[in-house]
Amino acid sequence: MTTDLQVAIGQAFEPVPEVEQVVLAQNGDVLRVFAVIDSDEDDAVYDRLYERERLLKTLHASKMRFSVIVRRGRKAEDLIGNRLAVWQRSSELCHNAMNI
Repeated sequence: MTTDLQVAIGQAFEPVPEVEQVVLAQNGDVLRVFAVIDSDEDDAVYDRLYERERLLKTLHASKMRFSVIVRRGRKAEDLIGNRLAVWQRSSELCHNAMNI
């Protein structure tokens, strides 16, 4: 998996305000994509997530499996372990060009 692909996948979920972070896990030839959100009380969030998934599947031919992890106030690390996020929403001003 290339860094460009990681960045593209992470940034694809940026327009969905409920997504806090995106975590990837390679399992053989399948790339697992986890979108972490805090709450799924609004069903419309799933519509926005599925739209992003469809976009990624059309742009990238690799085998991807998508999952949504709903924190419900719990720590993300307790649910996904210590995997590093390829993208994470920040409430602070970031001077990193990757987050603009």
